[in-house]
Amino acid sequence: MNDEPLLTWKGRRVRSPDDGPEGAARKVPLALLKPGSLFFVPSPLEGWGLDALLEKLPADGALVVLEIDPDLRQHCRGAFEKFLGTRTGDPRLFWLEADTEESISDLFGRLPLGQLRRSEFLTFNGAWMIHAQRYRQVFSRLEQGLIRWWSNRITSVQMGPLWVRNFFDNLRSPTFSFSPWPDWGDSSVVVCGAGVTLETALPWIRAHRDHWKVIAVDTALPIFKAWSMIPDAVVCLEAQHANLQDFSGWLGARVPLFADLTSFPPATRVFNGSLFWYISEFAPLALWERWPWDASLVPRIPPLGSVGVVAAWIAWKLTRGQVLLAGLDFSFPDGQSHARGAPSLSALGCRTDRLHPMEQTGTWEGAGRYRTRANWLTTNIMDGYAGVLSEQAAVQASRTRTWKEAGIPLGLRLWSDRRTHESTLAPTTGLATGSADNPTDAKAWLQHEKNLWNSLLRRFDELNAFPQDDSIWEKLEEQLRDVDYLTFSFPDPEIRRASDWLIRALSQIHWIVDRTG
Repeated sequence: MNDEPLLTWKGRRVRSPDDGPEGAARKVPLALLKPGSLFFVPSPLEGWGLDALLEKLPADGALVVLEIDPDLRQHCRGAFEKFLGTRTGDPRLFWLEADTEESISDLFGRLPLGQLRRSEFLTFNGAWMIHAQRYRQVFSRLEQGLIRWWSNRITSVQMGPLWVRNFFDNLRSPTFSFSPWPDWGDSSVVVCGAGVTLETALPWIRAHRDHWKVIAVDTALPIFKAWSMIPDAVVCLEAQHANLQDFSGWLGARVPLFADLTSFPPATRVFNGSLFWYISEFAPLALWERWPWDASLVPRIPPLGSVGVVAAWIAWKLTRGQVLLAGLDFSFPDGQSHARGAPSLSALGCRTDRLHPMEQTGTWEGAGRYRTRANWLTTNIMDGYAGVLSEQAAVQASRTRTWKEAGIPLGLRLWSDRRTHESTLAPTTGLATGSADNPTDAKAWLQHEKNLWNSLLRRFDELNAFPQDDSIWEKLEEQLRDVDYLTFSFPDPEIRRASDWLIRALSQIHWIVDRTG
């Protein structure tokens, strides 16, 4: 570090004259130094105070530093790089290159997220005030990313076995086959969720049906049924049986379906139209490294969480034209969680009598729900979905609009100049379907996975006979990593040589072997 700390920058005081190493050390709030903390330090300048923080930082903590101002970074580069050189071997120190989504995503790939429980914004000087808003936005992104990671982790513990079961049940179905995804060219597409704003969009969609393709999420199907409208495609993501009621009245309909390979199998057999598959990368698995199917057959998509976000992703992939989002509100007015005709509202109406008024539970202000700036209600989960959609839409913002501003802004322009757009749109053509020829046979791939499971069972037998043989342990761990989709849902997914962990892993292998015959 420099002998003297930088006190002023471009006429602004950025540090007090007594902010030497001792002064910076005194500014480290001991009450914040809790185990499992992610500390974000904006504008570290020459690194004054970071030594003191790293000395006090718990072993399972992490320290992320960022300098946004390019001139300031250049001015302090020599001193800070010298400081980084002295900390090369410290695994708790992370340098964030820039406040871009790409850099932040790269950082999340390096952070020990499983160790981190909370995040703290920590400043050692006033230089961060030069770009205060941008630093706050980066911290919010880190904070929300950590929350989302843990939310996904908890979901994986609860839903992981079901995803794996559905995945293999779908692949081993006697009628299973792949169809290449269609290309909708420059067609304009409207993506319909089941939010309240869909009610205002449907009359316009009906009036301009010849000029737009319509993708509906499965929950919106009963609403389309009530309007006597048939979408051009439906998107299904749900792994549980609950969404079967969404398909009521659609049995045998010739509607193309885009389904996740982890979807509830009976739901994928309702329609009599083309069936196109995709797979959500629901966890970081070794499976994706040896994924055998081309993206034109089974695209791999990031874990988006919400079927509405997945539907938007599919629309961006199918067309090069404009995309309009309707009913993807992720919030709702008091007393109405979905558009009229949605299964939840219809079921409520069926149960209503003089002793049970039509009062939808969870649709009024209360625990776990809070107001948006439009005075609609939302929850942390829905707010998280909106954040994911906003991130995904950012790279498609030039051709994406939202029908009506709801409670949570998505960073997209509203669909307002409808007459101008209508006059420039050409009628869309029918759904293009490709050949069902499959370069990688699903049955052959399933047999390969079965061979891995049977080999693992033999390896466990060898371990029982020779428990002290390190070579057997190493081969066992390597093979367990190959089929980590069987253990990723454990609360402790990291491979351990403890008997309790191995017994659970062995039980999972027997389960999948018995399941698939």
